[in-house]
Amino acid sequence: MSRRRLSLRAAGTPRDEAQRSRHPGGRLRVAPMLAALAIASGCGSFFGSPEPSGLGSDGIKNGCTWATVHEDCLLNEYCDAPDCTHTGTCVARPPPQKSGELNWACGCDGVTYWNGTFARAQGVTAPTLGQCTGSGSAGGVNPADPLACSDSKKCPAGAVCLPLATSNCNGTVTQGYCWAWPDDFACTAGAQIGYLSCGTSTKCMTECEAITARARYRMSTINCK
Repeated sequence: MSRRRLSLRAAGTPRDEAQRSRHPGGRLRVAPMLAALAIASGCGSFFGSPEPSGLGSDGIKNGCTWATVHEDCLLNEYCDAPDCTHTGTCVARPPPQKSGELNWACGCDGVTYWNGTFARAQGVTAPTLGQCTGSGSAGGVNPADPLACSDSKKCPAGAVCLPLATSNCNGTVTQGYCWAWPDDFACTAGAQIGYLSCGTSTKCMTECEAITARARYRMSTINCK
């Protein structure tokens, strides 16, 4: 995909540049002229290497917003912005593996991600710590509305549709919300347990274990006693 580029304009006109590039004897210096042409063409270097991540044709990071990230940034970038509406800059995505410990973050797409790093690896701006279905973190940034899902309304690729935890497993739940975590995730050892599956398992789980089991679950008491 190509990024929208700003027009590059040197301080002088092409004629000015040509005049300044001549030796006193009148011979045209070729190397500076080739360099100028390479820069004007938007190449990342004089030898045609790829454009550095996040850089526009003027060498300045491209501005972006979450709403226009697909137009503003490259496919391997995300919009690093303070929230889901204000302007940020295009930054290279981190790798999705080894994204770190669990620290739920709410993406601007309404998906609750394992942490902010994992969200950014998916190309998603995630300015709010905490689950999208919760109150979010402090700092004056409200979480995005949680992305609802159902049998007829699927989550984005890689995300899982889960119903909210309740105190019992009665009735039928037809709506859930989207969650996403990395393939190499590991729930924090020693975390508080107090959740039970709505299936046949009687194992008392941590919240992380209950969510990543990909099945309906309920809240119990501490240690499920």
